[in-house]
Formats: sequence, structure tokens, C-alpha cells
Amino acid sequence: MSALSEHEIEPIDTPISTVLLDDLGQWLGNHDEIAPDTLARLHDENERLALLSFLHRHWLMGAFIQRLKTSSLFSGLEPDFQEYLEHIERFYLTRNERIKDEVVFACRILHENNIPAIVMKGASGLFNETFHPLSIRFMTDIDLLVPEREQAKAIQCLLDAGYWQDQDEMDISAANHHHAPPLARDNQGLCLLEIHQWPIKKRYQPILPLEDIWNNAEPLPLTTDRVAQQLSATEQLILSVAHCELSHRAYEEKYLDWRQLHNSACLIHRFAEDIHWDSVTDTFEQTGHLPELRAHLYMVETYFGVNVPITVRTEQAKAHLQQCIELLVERQGKSNPWTTVKSILSGYKKENIDVMYGANNMWQLTLGRIKHAKRHIKMLTKPKYFNDFINRLRN
Repeated sequence: MSALSEHEIEPIDTPISTVLLDDLGQWLGNHDEIAPDTLARLHDENERLALLSFLHRHWLMGAFIQRLKTSSLFSGLEPDFQEYLEHIERFYLTRNERIKDEVVFACRILHENNIPAIVMKGASGLFNETFHPLSIRFMTDIDLLVPEREQAKAIQCLLDAGYWQDQDEMDISAANHHHAPPLARDNQGLCLLEIHQWPIKKRYQPILPLEDIWNNAEPLPLTTDRVAQQLSATEQLILSVAHCELSHRAYEEKYLDWRQLHNSACLIHRFAEDIHWDSVTDTFEQTGHLPELRAHLYMVETYFGVNVPITVRTEQAKAHLQQCIELLVERQGKSNPWTTVKSILSGYKKENIDVMYGANNMWQLTLGRIKHAKRHIKMLTKPKYFNDFINRLRN
């Protein structure tokens, strides 16, 4: 049994309301005082259950516990509730300490084989004090960027060191994906390792040009005698926003990616003086994604209480957040069947076929779509995938 499955939280059918979301902004933000009504709901068993269910579902328990502990509120909670929160905090902390060891192990293998590596996203935050204490963030994987020409060598070196590819029969080894299929090691299901050739999906490369990434990389001390590299503070924030709103399509699909919003909030808090905000704005404006940037940062301000020194409180950003909230409350965090079908059909778009199979011309695009259709038909003949498809439609 994996370390995660021992502590998994069973889904609880509790309602998501606008009141709960308003309370969330107080529990995760930097308010000097919590409103009396919000505090009263924390002490109401049913209201607290709804809050905890939401926090668990979006891996925000660590941030919530830290908020309680940095105020005078934790000591006023019931002893059983305190013990429960301490248990969750220890689990998050222990897990992240072990993930740090895994980062050091993987980077050591690459270093011994003369392969430079940039530790990206959440993994770098475990070492550069973005997540302080470590227990405020829940991690699921490790992202390492290596030079394009070294990706195959890096993967082979890691395979030789005891990793294996975590794929099943229907997974695709994509031709133009920004990272290779995930690697696993005998670490009790702790996390997966993704070796990137690019920091973000191919279609969004103009946001983070590869040459700039490597030229601007900064040292990241892993241990007293081992140093890897990390993105500059500015590029860490750009990646966090783009990964959330563009790669994960949060802006397009109008959903709140809470864990990624929390990541951006932590980055801004940690690197407030090091982020070049003009560069952040210019990057998204020049690539036609300024609305996504403003909406993302407006959400970060609203729910995490982080002050952003650029214009984000536009009418468009406010309207977008309101739409996200209305959809979340209306759907109760679930997708409708059409959303599932639309997501599957989007895989046949040119840019997605190019990522999976390569599509330099119309003939390759047609062949790629045929291969993709055959894969879907084959998946529907297998009980595991057919049941998963039906469950997604029902959800």
C-alpha cells in the first residue's frame, strides 16, 4: 500500500456554497482577524465537515493548518480536532521530506552522468523556502528539466539506477510532449518523476523560451555538497500561471485550480522583491494571454491575500472569477457529460495530435487522428477504461 493510500480521504458529499468560498478566503488569506460568523462555522460540526472536505479535495489542508497555527485560533480548538490537524500536518511534512530525498537522489544520478538539471515547479519550492513550513504544500510529482538533446540519455541513466516507466498498455509515448512518460522507483508510491525537455507544452513555448530558461537559471542548493539549478523567480511565477491557466485550461474552462493558485501565492510571498513584474506583464501581453494573467493573479489576491504590484483588478478579471464561482457552486465540483465528451474530442485538434503523434503535414495529421481513434475504440473494449469513461460521464 502506498504512503498516499494509507491516508487517503474518502470523498464526502458536502455542499459547496458561496459562503464556504467566502470563508475559504479568510482561512487561506492574511486577514488580521477572522469574522465571527466564519469562526462560528468552524466550531459547527456540519459546517466544519464541508470546509475540511473541500480543503482535502484540493490539497489545501497544510495551508489551512498553518493559518490556524500562526494565529491564536489553534489553541482554542477542541483537543480531538487539534490532534487530527497535527496528524495531517505530520503526514504532509514527512511526505515532503521524503520527496526532497528523492529529488536529491535523481539529481545525483544526472550529475554523475554529466547531465545538467533544473528542478522545476513544486519540487524547487521544497528547497528554496517557497513552502515554509514544508507541510503547507502537498506534492504529487517531481519535475526536472534537462537539455533537449540529453533527455533520452537522462531517462536511460535513471532506468539503470532503478526507475521504471509508469505506463500501462494504452498510454502513449508522445512524440512532442514537453516531458517524457513518468518514472517510478521503489519508494512506496511516494511520487513520480517527470523528465522535461521543455518547461511547458509546445504550443506555449513563446511564453518561456528554452534558451532564456537556461541562460537565466540560478543555483539551487539541495544539500551541503550538492547544487542543482532552478528557474529565476520571474520565470517560476510565469510558469505557475501558464501551467495553470493555459496548459491545464483553467481559464478556458472556468475552473479554480486551487493548488496551483496556492503555488503562485507562495511564490509571490517568497520572491516578492525578486520578481520582475514588468517582464511578467510583457510576457503575457506579447503572447496574447494578458487576461489569463490578470484573472489568475486576481484570484490569488482574493483567496490568498497576496498583494500584487500590477493591475489585476479589472472588470474582466472580476467577471471571470464570478463565473468560476457560479459554475463551481452550480456543478458542485463535478463535470457535466458534455464537458467530458468535449475534452475527449479536443484530443483530435491539430496541436494535440502533433504532440502525441507528430503532425508536420496534412498526411501525418490524418494518420495521427486515425491512430487516436483506433486507440479510443480499443479502450472502449476493455472493462477498465470503459468503466472509467462511464464514471466520468456520471460525474
